[in-house]
Amino acid sequence: MKKSRIVTIVLVLSMFSILEFVQAKKIRGTYLYSDNEEYIQIDEDIFKIIRTGVCIPCMDLDKGDSIASFGSVEYIKDGFVKLKSDIDSSIYKNTTIEESYDASIKDSVKIKFLFFLKGKYRIGATIGFPYMYTENNCITIPKKEYTLGPLNFNIYNLNLKCSGHNGEYFGRVVFYNPWYYFKDKKTNFLQITIPNLTNSYYARYFINGEYAKIEKNKIIWRNREYKKVSDDLIIPKIELGDKAVDDVNGIDIIDR
Repeated sequence: MKKSRIVTIVLVLSMFSILEFVQAKKIRGTYLYSDNEEYIQIDEDIFKIIRTGVCIPCMDLDKGDSIASFGSVEYIKDGFVKLKSDIDSSIYKNTTIEESYDASIKDSVKIKFLFFLKGKYRIGATIGFPYMYTENNCITIPKKEYTLGPLNFNIYNLNLKCSGHNGEYFGRVVFYNPWYYFKDKKTNFLQITIPNLTNSYYARYFINGEYAKIEKNKIIWRNREYKKVSDDLIIPKIELGDKAVDDVNGIDIIDR
């Protein structure tokens, strides 16, 4: 009797696994949100969210940067998928830190930042403790009570000009840099160049494992309804307008 019951349980569990697999059928197509403002494209295991125009608060995007997010799709049972944005690794690969010694700088480390973000920002940096903050592109950290340790810094966007619709902000707020260890302990001046840190970087949606509901002809994500317009990955008409600026690398991001 017990053996029969065990077999029955195994069969039931197997049936649940089969049903779950059926419900997790992969999808492909293009879905439209609200009067051509934005598209979601899903091609089985990857997704892309595309802007088709500049909303009122959007400003200073790189030319051609219509991509709001791109990343991976994980299929969950009961008609749900999980979306996760890819990390823009190029921003770290293209960041350079140059060390030097300046005899005019006494008992401190001066750091100069070069990047292409327009508007207000706040930089926090530390070479030990505590953090120092500035809203300029230079910061001086005194070395009175601690030795030269690894550098950590972050850059906050204070304008948040490129926001989501209906007063919501979907984009990034801060850029973090991994710990940097000085090569020369005599260094007291750093120049940090981040060519990919632009308004477009902060305008990208921050999606870290968020669920979206998949229905027959629509996707519901963050209470926004995207209606299916094609089984194909169609390319919407992009009109970023005069507020778009040239990409610093001369490459339209949509071409990636």
